[in-house]
Amino acid sequence: MKKYIVLISILLAGLFSSCDYNERNFEGLDEMDKPSGLVSLDYVVTDADISIIVAALRAEGKTETAEILNADKMFSEAAPASGLIPYVLSNKNRYPVVDIKSSAAVKYKYKSGRNETVSGLTGPGYKLGDSDYKLVWGDLFASALTPAKSPGEYLPKVLKAGVSSPAEGSFETVEYFYSEEEPVTTIVEGETLWTEKFDGQTKDTPISLTGWLNAKVAGNRTWDAKSFNNNFYAQMSSNGSKEVNDIWLITPRTDLSVINNPHLIFQVKIGYYNADC
Repeated sequence: MKKYIVLISILLAGLFSSCDYNERNFEGLDEMDKPSGLVSLDYVVTDADISIIVAALRAEGKTETAEILNADKMFSEAAPASGLIPYVLSNKNRYPVVDIKSSAAVKYKYKSGRNETVSGLTGPGYKLGDSDYKLVWGDLFASALTPAKSPGEYLPKVLKAGVSSPAEGSFETVEYFYSEEEPVTTIVEGETLWTEKFDGQTKDTPISLTGWLNAKVAGNRTWDAKSFNNNFYAQMSSNGSKEVNDIWLITPRTDLSVINNPHLIFQVKIGYYNADC
C-alpha cells in the first residue's frame, strides 16, 4: 500500500511542476483559452432590420416568407422570429467578433392570430380618399368614419363603388381614418367672400382691377369693360381678329381652407359662337 501512495504523490508533484513551468516560461498562456469577447446585447428590431431580412430571404428564394414579413413589418407564425432574427445579429459589419456564450435580449413586434386568408393579402390594398368619404357623408363630408358612419355599414358601399370587377370570394385590405367623435358642421347661409360687378371700369377698355389678371396666352385681344343699360360687365371677342385668342380673366386668390362646400356663381352670355374648336 505504501508503494502505491508514493507513486501517486510523485505523479501529482510532476503535474504541479508542469504548471509552474508553463507559467514561468509562457506568460499569459492560461488566459488565452478564456473568452474575452463576451457580449450582452439589448437589441430592438427596427423596420430597417426587417428590410435586411426581407432582402436576405428573397436572395435565398424564400419569397413567400419574404412577402409576408414585408407586408406585416413584424414577425408572425408564418414569419417566425427564431429563424429570422439571426439574419440581423449575424451581420459581420455590425458584430464582427463575439465569443461563444455571448447573449442578446431582442425586442420585436409579433403579429398573432394570422389566418391563411390574411396571409395572402400582400398588396397595397384600398385607401379611402375624398371621393369615398363624400360617398359616405355627402357634399359636406368629414375625412373619417365615425360611430354614426361605421366601417361595418359603409365600407361595403365604398368598396362596391371603388373596386371595379372584383373576383368572387376575393379579399381586400382597407385603410381609412376613424374618429370616435362626430363632426360638427356650422353652415352660414348667404356668406359672401367677395363679389365683382365691374362698376367703375371705363367702357371699351381692358378690365383693370386690383388682384385680377387680364392674361393673354395667345392672340392680342383682352377682356374689356362693356356696359348695357347701365350694367357693366366683362367681354372678350375674337370677332375680326383673324387669329386664335386664348385670353384669361383671373380672379384674386381666395382662401377656401376653412370653407365647407364653397360655390362660385356667375352670369355668362355667349354670342355668335361659331368656332370649330
